[in-house]
Amino acid sequence: MPRWFPYIALAGGALILVTGYVLWRPSSRVEETESLFDRKDLSSERNDLQLLTATPPYEDSLADDASEPDEPSSDQEVNMMGKQSTTRLPEMLVSVIGEIDLTVPERLNNLHQLVLSSDEIDQLYSFLADDGNFTGLSEERLMWLKNDIMTYLRDHDESDERYLNALSSLFLEPDQNIVIRDYALQHLSVWAEQGDGAEKVIPLLWKGSQETDGTIAGTSLLALERLDRAGLFQDPDEDIAEMAFAVVSDPSFSTASRASALQVLSRFNAQSAQLRAVEILQASSPQDAMLQVSAIGVLKNAGTDSEYQQLLSDFMTHPDTRIRRAANLALKK
Repeated sequence: MPRWFPYIALAGGALILVTGYVLWRPSSRVEETESLFDRKDLSSERNDLQLLTATPPYEDSLADDASEPDEPSSDQEVNMMGKQSTTRLPEMLVSVIGEIDLTVPERLNNLHQLVLSSDEIDQLYSFLADDGNFTGLSEERLMWLKNDIMTYLRDHDESDERYLNALSSLFLEPDQNIVIRDYALQHLSVWAEQGDGAEKVIPLLWKGSQETDGTIAGTSLLALERLDRAGLFQDPDEDIAEMAFAVVSDPSFSTASRASALQVLSRFNAQSAQLRAVEILQASSPQDAMLQVSAIGVLKNAGTDSEYQQLLSDFMTHPDTRIRRAANLALKK
């Protein structure tokens, strides 16, 4: 499948080398419109030394299905509100979110052919919030579908307030799937960057930057950095730098979030980021490959300091292909 807020993510300059993934999307994903793993991220570009938003690499392993579409049936009853109520799925939406033998790209293609009423858009929001799976899709493909539906709604819902409230609720609901919570933040940050809602989204990103589970802290920091570059962040840059330093220094945060935080820190305080990168690469205890690749990326931009050059050369024969390749690329700059 594809790919932002795979932000990734993901924003020029802050992305994570994960084997085959990424906010900030074939028809719509968190950034432009290509899906979170094969398409564009929440970050602007990818290359081997860039880090991207740390969202789960669900779509890497998804093969493109080629099953023939079935005719939509309007007789399906779908639990649209979790365990609370069972609602008949509108015929217009059966070919998008119904239990029907269609691939995700086919469903998304159907979605983009529709002109939905306000009530039908409400049904899509209910579908995003529903913790069940009544589509017949695997969990990974369901995440893909929901991610692209968030992009669709960002582009097609005429009510900014409804979009903001719905995606904010997805993030703020602690029992919601953590991947969906992460996606919601990615999309909200893109929405804020494109419009005038930054002051409403930034508090959510600050809250997210403190979450140790999953990739939400990394996603939040990358989004804050991107909004700052866009001139939409009113607080001092030091606030972002301090939070990024706190995350990268705290092993209770996920490795993916720490790797993203290191990239963010390098933009605001290059010297501090370089010192942390050296500590990571010289650590006596084993460090996660993603974090080491992020550290190598920081030192790659540190100039021709002989100390860093020697340190990087030590990793040119590392047994992990990702680390070895990153070191070789860094030294070829």
